Amino acid sequence: MKMARPTCITHETSARTDREGIDPTYTISHRITLEQAPETYKVWRDKKENVTKIVIDPWSDVAA
Repeated sequence: MKMARPTCITHETSARTDREGIDPTYTISHRITLEQAPETYKVWRDKKENVTKIVIDPWSDVAA
């Protein structure tokens, strides 16, 4: 099974996004805590929901 690699936003990408007024948040379908990651991975893997982009906030106690 081919999987997408996790991506990191570089300083250059972040600066370009700010400069050009691009709002990438529309692609985020799930915001989760670190504890929710294993179960959310299963949801993504099994295509149970319309997952486009998952953002994991490891410092959050509650997902937004």
